[in-house]
Amino acid sequence: MKNNIIYIIFISFFMSSCETIVDFELEPHEPQMVPQCLSNNLKGHVLIHVAKSKGIQESGSLDFIHDANILLKENGQIICENPSSLDVGNYICSGIELVEGAEYEMEVSHPNFNTIKAKQILPLMPDIESATYEKVGAYDPLRDNDYDRMKIVFNEPAVTEDYYLVQGFIKNKTGPDEKAYSLWTWTENPLLEETVNSVGLIFTDEAMNGDKVELDLKVDNTFIEPSEHDIYIKLSRITRDRFYYMRSMRSYEESTYVPLAEPVTIHSNFTNGYGIFALESANMYFIQ
Repeated sequence: MKNNIIYIIFISFFMSSCETIVDFELEPHEPQMVPQCLSNNLKGHVLIHVAKSKGIQESGSLDFIHDANILLKENGQIICENPSSLDVGNYICSGIELVEGAEYEMEVSHPNFNTIKAKQILPLMPDIESATYEKVGAYDPLRDNDYDRMKIVFNEPAVTEDYYLVQGFIKNKTGPDEKAYSLWTWTENPLLEETVNSVGLIFTDEAMNGDKVELDLKVDNTFIEPSEHDIYIKLSRITRDRFYYMRSMRSYEESTYVPLAEPVTIHSNFTNGYGIFALESANMYFIQ
C-alpha cells in the first residue's frame, strides 16, 4: 500500500508539472542591415542585395533597403562607389572584371545602421584537363534506373587550401532560348556535398591536395541529346566563406521541417554585423 501511495504522489506531481506554463519575454528585435553578394569572374559585374533582418517572431517577406551606401575596393583602390540601384534592395557595380589573387573589400553603410565590412581574395581559376559526357553511362541498382554520366579531370595544387564547386549546364543549340540551365548532378563520393536545390556539389581538397583529381558524376537528365544541346561543366575554386555559407544554407534547409532539429546559424563574414560577401573563380568548360 505504501508503494502505491508513493506512485500516486509521483504521478500527481508529474502531471501537475506538465501543466505548468512558463511565461517568458523575448527581447525586442533590433533590425540589422544584411547584405548578400555572391559573385565570380565570369559576370563582368558585381550584384549586391541589401535587406533588414527579421526577429524570430516576425513573418512575411524581407524588407529591402533601397538607399544603402556601398563601396567596393580592389587592393585598396575604390572601383565602385554608390552603385546603380536595379530595384529596391538590389545594387549593381557594372563593368567590374574581378582579378585572380586580388583582395576585395566591401563596405555597406546607412544612417540607421552600423557600417559593416567584409574582405575576400579571389582564388585562382582551376585547371581543367578534360571533361566528358556519356549518355546512359551510369546505372543505380537501388533505384533500378539508368543515368547519364559526366566526368571531369583537373589538377589540384598542393600549396594552397582550396574549396570547390562543380556544376553542369546545358544550352539549346538551336532556337531563340540561349539561357544555360543547370543540371542536377550527384555522386556516391562522400567527399562531395550537395548544395541547396541541388545546383551543384561542393568539396574541399583535404583528401586530394596536390593530386590529379577525377570526378565521376551522375546526371538525372536523360532527355539530354548531345546533338541538340551544348553541354558545359563549370568548376569553380571558391572562397572559404562561400563554402561555409553554402554548407550552412544546406543544413538550414534540411532542418526547416524537422521539429527537434537544432537551430542552424547561416555563415556570415561581415564585421560589426551580419551578411555574406563571397567570391568564386570559375572555369566554364565546353564538353565536345
